[in-house]
Amino acid sequence: LPISIKITIKDLTPRFLKFYDEATREKASPDERWKLWTKDYDFAAVPPTPEGEQIARKLLDEAWRKYPSALDRIRAVAASITPDPQSTIRSIAALLQPDKPVQITLLVYVGDFEGNAFTAAQNGRITVAIPIEDDLASRALRMTHELTHGVHISMGSFSGGWIRSIGTTILTEGLAMRVTQKLLPGHPE
Repeated sequence: LPISIKITIKDLTPRFLKFYDEATREKASPDERWKLWTKDYDFAAVPPTPEGEQIARKLLDEAWRKYPSALDRIRAVAASITPDPQSTIRSIAALLQPDKPVQITLLVYVGDFEGNAFTAAQNGRITVAIPIEDDLASRALRMTHELTHGVHISMGSFSGGWIRSIGTTILTEGLAMRVTQKLLPGHPE
């Protein structure tokens, strides 16, 4: 591709693992666990508001019993993120053919089994956030979908801000779904 494509990975899994290991070692109560979470990890795919904090606490409490079954996947992703984000973004760029440089930060985090991936841009910086506790097939679909949003934002088609019109949402989600369908065929509509 003739244009510059740069993806920077910011991996929050070590922070999560520090929190998880400490909470487990201490056999922390839900309140103690929340304090450890806010001290060591403090990331949830929720609005940065008091209401968002309440949602984050509820999600953590509900997800806590599920983490042991996902620890192997979480630790594996912390060692090597799969699918390969660089390969994924190059495939997307080959389809969309952006004429401007693409620069994205991929934020990898442990979520709450909600599958809440998202893409946002602020002050010209594009961030794609992908939860990694799910299986590889789900992660591949989410990563392709969200990186498509990132490439689309870099093309100047829309701002990537939190507030979007219904028309922009329909167009961007449709494009991301079709790119994902093209690059990862064989999944249900």
